[in-house]
Amino acid sequence: MPPRERQRPKASGALVPHPEPLMPATAPAPEPATAGPADLVYLSARVPKALRAALQHQAIHEGRSVAKLLADAVNAYLETHKRT
Repeated sequence: MPPRERQRPKASGALVPHPEPLMPATAPAPEPATAGPADLVYLSARVPKALRAALQHQAIHEGRSVAKLLADAVNAYLETHKRT
């Protein structure tokens, strides 16, 4: 049996379509942690990958942003470890 000839798909003249968005356009924007947008700053720290992964999984489980979960956790820690 002779090999089949390869055939190219017909040219459509169009580029590849855009992928579907991950979030619907009507989804509300995430709320800032506990401050207004003008009061937010970046807090940078190196942490183990396992801790970051646990934080992300917990945020997904609770249905809220990582920033909100982290801000609440740090506030709770500071509240329990206040200097007197």
